[in-house]
Amino acid sequence: MSSSESLSKLLKRSTIIDDQEVLNSAENILKTSKDDINALHFKIVALVKLDRYDEVLKVLENVEAPLKEKVKLEHAYALYKAGKLSEAIELASQGNDRGSKHVEAQAVCEDCNIHGLATKI
Repeated sequence: MSSSESLSKLLKRSTIIDDQEVLNSAENILKTSKDDINALHFKIVALVKLDRYDEVLKVLENVEAPLKEKVKLEHAYALYKAGKLSEAIELASQGNDRGSKHVEAQAVCEDCNIHGLATKI
């Protein structure tokens, strides 16, 4: 087992609470193993929790399909928060879980508000 695999497994079982620490740990792993799927996953989640949505989207530009499939919810949420509503709606609508439906609904509501389609109650 390589040191990056060990670090990745350790990070997966970690109890680090600070999202910046998680991000730093993931980035340290990625310095030696740039394609470590677990470290990339942790990096994406940490960036979402740190409200760094443009960075999430930049990271996702360069990852392979298996990880993109694993982080569809995070991807859709980052798109929504970055104002890419139609892309967020399209991606979130592919999921059947509660989180995906929630992001889809948020993006649809925001899109309606932007286009003046929402009615005032």
